[in-house]
Amino acid sequence: MRTSKTISVSMPPDQLKEMEKVAKRENRTLSELVRELFRRYQQQENDRVFVADENRARMLLDLRQAVEELRKDAGGKGLTTRQIDAEIAAYRRERAKRSKQPAA
Repeated sequence: MRTSKTISVSMPPDQLKEMEKVAKRENRTLSELVRELFRRYQQQENDRVFVADENRARMLLDLRQAVEELRKDAGGKGLTTRQIDAEIAAYRRERAKRSKQPAA
């Protein structure tokens, strides 16, 4: 059973050429680029709604700054995203084990 549907999109030829160049450079398909575009659009819309509340806007800004600091720190150590994800998963597994142990 097919889990995706095909759509047709019109765009100027020059824009399509640029899109094809980006896809080739990033070793991605045009479909992947379009999906990424929509995901980013959705995220922007979610952020726009989220920041309408001043407290939420401040929290989002703080979170983004913290993430950026973590990325810089991890990048300076030569860690890849995959390695960072593995470290997070290992930490969570260890924390879950500790929380399941009976108190002494």
